[in-house]
Amino acid sequence: MAAGGDSPAFALGKPRFDQSTFRGRFRHFLDIIDPRTLFVTESHLKAAVQLLEDYKHGASSSGVSDQQVTV
Repeated sequence: MAAGGDSPAFALGKPRFDQSTFRGRFRHFLDIIDPRTLFVTESHLKAAVQLLEDYKHGASSSGVSDQQVTV
């Protein structure tokens, strides 16, 4: 299931962690309430949104890993 290290494979529209386990639900909760997201710059946010839009339309960059998409 994990693509690289501790990062699960990316699937747009699906939960990042296994929601049928306590650990998966806990990791999802930690991901949602992560206060580091408050300090993301506007340019970084726009780049992330563009990356997801490209992925959604099948035009994602070939050099982008699952971990880069989920971070």
